Amino acid sequence: MLFKQTMIQFLSLKRVNGMDSIKLLDKVIIYQQQNEQLYTAQEHLLL
Repeated sequence: MLFKQTMIQFLSLKRVNGMDSIKLLDKVIIYQQQNEQLYTAQEHLLL
């Protein structure tokens, strides 16, 4: 769920300023590293 919410925010960067988008990208990267198998499964669902 966290990944989905983060991606929705990440895809809505028009409403997010530069620093927030960088922090959000960092969260996506950290989340991806911590949950590689889950990330791969959810990434597949996004395609």
